[in-house]
Amino acid sequence: MNTSTLNRLIHAARKLDMTCKWVPQDNPCYAHVTPEMQRQLWYDLREATRSFVPPTPREHVYQVIDKERAYQDAQYPENEAHPKLPPSDELRLIQTIINQAHEQWYKTRDRVIDGIKVNPSDLHMLRKIAACAIRCLEHFGAPDRPEWVKVANPPPKV
Repeated sequence: MNTSTLNRLIHAARKLDMTCKWVPQDNPCYAHVTPEMQRQLWYDLREATRSFVPPTPREHVYQVIDKERAYQDAQYPENEAHPKLPPSDELRLIQTIINQAHEQWYKTRDRVIDGIKVNPSDLHMLRKIAACAIRCLEHFGAPDRPEWVKVANPPPKV
């Protein structure tokens, strides 16, 4: 959903006085608005504001992942009860989160954001996956991407 669509929904909600649950039926300004129309608009506005996610700068994404890492460390402090997971177990944990994302995909309704179908639960699961991968790299090292030698068939210059 783009900004103009969200603004139109907010404007329509303000026109219908969405601060109250039902519009006054005796007001001639609202004569054309059926309760079903109002329910649908209220639902659209609620869903739009939930699903509207503007493009996020990389720095903010890293802050969100840092918060998830802090949450993981608080939930599962490293001790005898919760030792460091080896990389293979971290990958299994990531696979478990992916399986949960599949289940949520089935249960959660997709929303269209800027013309792309997005399942909101996928974004939460991706945050968890990123934090798990970072935790593993923190514990066992983060190898640099090797410098690429010469590409066999470089793309033609335009």
